[in-house]
Amino acid sequence: MLSKTKDANYESSIETNNEKTDLDRKPELPRKYKIIVLVLVCMMSFGSHFSGISFGVLKSKLVKKLGISNTKYGVLQSSNELMNTFMPLVVGLFFDAYGSVWGALAVSTTILIGTSLVAISSSINSYGMMVAGRIIYGIGSGAIVSIQEAILAQWFSGGSVSAAIGIQLSTSRLSSYIGTVSVVPFSEKTGSITYAFALASGLCALSVFLSLAYCLIVQNEKIAQALPTVKSKGRFQWKKLLYFPAIFWLIMLSQTFLGAIWSSFLGFNADLIRVKFNNTDAIAAYNASVSQIVPILCPFILGFAMDRFGKRMCFYLGSAVLLVISFSLLNYTYIHPLLSMVIFSFSLAIGPISNITALPLILPVDYITTALGLKKCLSNIATVILDLFSGYIQDKTPGKGYNTVLLTFIILTCFVVVVIALTIVYDRMKLGGILDASKKQRLEHMKEMDNNNTNTMHTGYTHDLKNTKTINITSIAISLIAFVFAWAMYIRLNF
Repeated sequence: MLSKTKDANYESSIETNNEKTDLDRKPELPRKYKIIVLVLVCMMSFGSHFSGISFGVLKSKLVKKLGISNTKYGVLQSSNELMNTFMPLVVGLFFDAYGSVWGALAVSTTILIGTSLVAISSSINSYGMMVAGRIIYGIGSGAIVSIQEAILAQWFSGGSVSAAIGIQLSTSRLSSYIGTVSVVPFSEKTGSITYAFALASGLCALSVFLSLAYCLIVQNEKIAQALPTVKSKGRFQWKKLLYFPAIFWLIMLSQTFLGAIWSSFLGFNADLIRVKFNNTDAIAAYNASVSQIVPILCPFILGFAMDRFGKRMCFYLGSAVLLVISFSLLNYTYIHPLLSMVIFSFSLAIGPISNITALPLILPVDYITTALGLKKCLSNIATVILDLFSGYIQDKTPGKGYNTVLLTFIILTCFVVVVIALTIVYDRMKLGGILDASKKQRLEHMKEMDNNNTNTMHTGYTHDLKNTKTINITSIAISLIAFVFAWAMYIRLNF
C-alpha cells in the first residue's frame, strides 16, 4: 500500500532502524492470560476516573464550602493537568526505554496520595492543600492512561488493538458515570463532600491493589515468555521527537483541542445545567451523567468495527461535528439538556478511540508510549489553558452564565472539524488511506513491512528527512510556547 522511502540517507540517519528496538518475536499468549491482563489493565484507572469526574460534579458545593470564585475553581480544576503538561512525555520516554510493568504500580500509588490529600484538605477547608493534592493526583492520572494504552497497544498489536482499547475506554467511562450519578447523593446523605472525596480515595486504593496484582501476575513464567518486550538501549531517546511523520502532528493538533474541550466541559457541565435550567445539584448531576452513558458501551463496539472495517477518520470527523451540534443546542436553545448530553455522549464515545487507535498505524511500536505521552501532554496543556480561561470568562460574564464560554467552545470545535477534514485529505492523497484501512488492508501492510524488514516510519511516510525535522522542530516549538503560556497563566491566576 505504501512505498518505501527513496531517501537513501533516511534509514542510516535514524539510529532507531529497529535492529535494536523491534519487538522480540514471542510465542502467542493463551487467550485466558490475555483476558486476565485486559481486565487488570482496564481497572488500573477506575479510581482515578471516578475521582476526576467527582470533582467537577461537586463544583457548586466545593465553591461554597471553600468560599472561592469560579476563577479559583478553574485553578483547582486545572491543577491536576498542570504537571501533566510534561510528565506523560517523560513517562512515555522512560517506559519505552525501561518497560512499564512496575510503573503502573508507581503511578497508581501517586494517584492514591493525591486523592487522599484532597479528602483531607476538604475536611479542614484548606485551599492550598487541595491544590497540592490535585497536582499530585494529576501526575499519576495522566501517566496511568498512557501506560494502559501502551500496554494494550503492545499486547494486542496483532489486529485487535482497537477492541482492547475500546474496552479500556468503556471501563473508564463506566467509572466516570458511576462517579457522576453517585457523589452528589452520597455527599448529601453523609452530610459533607469530604466523604465523597474519601470514597474516591478508597477506590484509588483498590486500583493500587489491582496494579500490584498485574505486576505480580506478569512475573509468571508462562506469561513472561510470551510478554511483548522491546530490545531497548536502556536510555531516553529524545531524538524520537524529531522523526514523527507530518500526519502525526495533524492528528495531534485535532486531538489537542478536542481532548481539552471534552475534559474542560466535563468539569462544569453539571453546573452549567444547574445555572441555565435552574436545576438542583442532584438533578443537574443526573442530567450531566447522561454524557457518560454512550461511552460505556460504544467504544467497545466501535473497537471491533474499526478493527474489521476501518473508517477511523470518518468516525473522528463525525465526533467533532456532533460536538458542535451539542454545544449549539445548549447555548442557543432551551431544549431539555438531556438531548445535548446524549449528543455530547456520542462525540465522547467516538472521538477518543478513533484518534488513539490511529497511532499504531503510523508509528513503530517502540514509539507508541512516547507518542501517547506526547499526546497527553499536548491535551493537558490545552486543558489547563481552557479551564483557566473558562473560569475567567464566566466570572466576567453578566450573571456568571456560560453563554460566552460555550461560544468559545463552538468556535474551537469548528476549527477542529477543518483540521480533521484536512487530515483525511492528506491521508488519502499521500498515504493511501492507511488511517481508514480495514483489518485486511492493515495485515497486508504489516506483512509488507515484515518482508521488507522495516517499520512504518520507513515506508514512505517521510520522503524528505530535512523537511521532517523542520516540521517536528516547528511543532515542538509551538508546543513549548503553549506550555510556557499555560504555566504562566496558572501562576498568574493562583498567586
